[in-house]
Amino acid sequence: MLIAAFVEAVRQGYYRKAAAAQTSYRFGQLRAAAASCAVPAGPNPYHNFAHACDVTQMVFHLLSEASTSRSTLMASLLTPLHELCLLVAALCHDLEHPGTSNAFQANVVSELAVLYNDQSPLENHHSACGFRILLSEDTNIFKGLSAEQWAFARKAISHVILHTDMSKHAALLHSFQSQFVAAVDADSGMLA
Repeated sequence: MLIAAFVEAVRQGYYRKAAAAQTSYRFGQLRAAAASCAVPAGPNPYHNFAHACDVTQMVFHLLSEASTSRSTLMASLLTPLHELCLLVAALCHDLEHPGTSNAFQANVVSELAVLYNDQSPLENHHSACGFRILLSEDTNIFKGLSAEQWAFARKAISHVILHTDMSKHAALLHSFQSQFVAAVDADSGMLA
């Protein structure tokens, strides 16, 4: 049920902007990719597929609100590919989460901490897991993209997932707020 809801949410978002889209997303592969994300890697009461669906639903809601609100600044900045990348990143952002923190991973010198040099080892792992799923023939929703679009999608999804590292939250929030205020100021002069 959650997988069908996720695919339908992406489909609605895609068709909402279909007239402007130059790409075609593969919804059968999207369903398979979501199903692959639903396979539990271990007993984790919070960072599981239900959590991934909650986050994905919230992202979908925010994207929907942005596209229907009176202020079109955010909607004008996001293409259908941007939206798809945000939704995929939301779905994949905690794949195979072990239920520990990055600090714990570094302190015990875990395999992930060593592999990623203590730099957001969990988020790097979540991103890598997502791309392992997305690069499979049965689940590659990006197969029809140009090389340039694929490079953008890969970078965007990785970027979003890596920015879920809560140890960097305060700095990221401050940066986002500064950039948003500058963009609104430049667009309308409202917050000057």
